Amino acid sequence: ATSGQVTLTTAIFGRGTDFRCYDEEVSKRGGVHVIQAFLSESKMEEVQIQGRTARQGAKGTYSMVLYEEHLKKLAPDITAESATRLTKKQLYDRLDECRQSCHEKACKYVDESLESNKKFHELTHKYFDALISGDRESAFQAGRSLWCK
Repeated sequence: ATSGQVTLTTAIFGRGTDFRCYDEEVSKRGGVHVIQAFLSESKMEEVQIQGRTARQGAKGTYSMVLYEEHLKKLAPDITAESATRLTKKQLYDRLDECRQSCHEKACKYVDESLESNKKFHELTHKYFDALISGDRESAFQAGRSLWCK
């Protein structure tokens, strides 16, 4: 970090990257300040990003600034006006609930997709096993199950 300069990075720099500050002026003024401009998909990613601020005893601060349009997609019940009536902790807790809900929906979708694809995989094996063994009738039936829904 260098005083008078801004460094912009993507979320990928939240893990495994240390920002070093060799500028005395930045250190005197409180160290590196990280502004996160999105709500992480996982709490762990957010914690990692927060950790980029103060490394190995160095000073640093962190804040999150979110675009209202993105908030509407994540938490439609939160408006700019309603957010001002909540404490920072209440607002953050609500966003965290929404993040958890999105994560649970995504996991459910993956589980359902895996189950659906597992059945397709098994039918595909039946089809090819029947073809290899020369069982035309079983191959025909398995093929119909695969492609004629």
